[in-house]
Amino acid sequence: MHFRTPNFEAFIAPARPGAAIWRLLLGILLIVVIYFAGMFGLGAAIALSDPANADRAIFALMEGNTRFALSMILLSFLVIIFGVFLATVLLHRRNPLTLFGPMRPMIRHFLIALAVFFALQAVIYGAWAYFYDGTVQRPLSSVLAFLPIAAVLVLIQTGAEEILFRGYLMQQLGARFQSWIIWFALPPVAFGLLHYNPDMMGDLTWYAIIAITLTGILWTDLTRRTGNIGAAWGWHFANNFMLMNFLGNAGELNGFVWMTTPYEVSELPPSLFLIDMCIAIGTWAILRRLLRKDCNSAATDIFA
Repeated sequence: MHFRTPNFEAFIAPARPGAAIWRLLLGILLIVVIYFAGMFGLGAAIALSDPANADRAIFALMEGNTRFALSMILLSFLVIIFGVFLATVLLHRRNPLTLFGPMRPMIRHFLIALAVFFALQAVIYGAWAYFYDGTVQRPLSSVLAFLPIAAVLVLIQTGAEEILFRGYLMQQLGARFQSWIIWFALPPVAFGLLHYNPDMMGDLTWYAIIAITLTGILWTDLTRRTGNIGAAWGWHFANNFMLMNFLGNAGELNGFVWMTTPYEVSELPPSLFLIDMCIAIGTWAILRRLLRKDCNSAATDIFA
């Protein structure tokens, strides 16, 4: 088996001319600086609007339990997109659209992954509802009315993460290093570690990180096989869309949601993370089979 597929080689081809490691390190630094500058600006705006209650307002915003708060959190990912695009243009001297891979296949794979995950989630939610009752947070009619805006916001958030991890980092590392441990394993490990949140997950933090890292590896594998971020983005979007709009975990980031679980993530038995990982592997296997024809044909035109 050739781990570096023809599609992957075509995917990373635009990154080769600017593959020097110093460019990547400066790019990461630029993205981090721009992100924290954006977050500082948002915090300063909140503090200036209500100095007496600034700490409380910032804390409430970070919880994401109102539509305004969660909308601000998701919109903040535009700063990441801007940072990645700027690094791509200034430091690597290439078109930011090359971060997505070939456009037509990318869109098609996005929609296929979206449909597959929604179908699986319908079955999973039905099984969950047999054992549990959700806690209603707001009327379904209100959720449905807000759904188009919520969809755009979740598209921004998941798109930013996919452009950064499956696009920018995977391409630049793949263009610079041959070892799969670097270009294939490092981005999903970093993706998992950035979800470290012991305040929300408690003693289950590392179980959650392992599950998230595994999912990131599966998304990376789909990107390696197809030569675009479409399947990973579609799956990522569908997952977050369902969590944020229909059945979220009790605790945080429930500003849009219809219902939440009657328990928080920190109260789950560790065995449920194993079930989640098995579901992720099953989803990956289905998508790998559905996209097999595209995976066996090399992409030649980055905008095809």
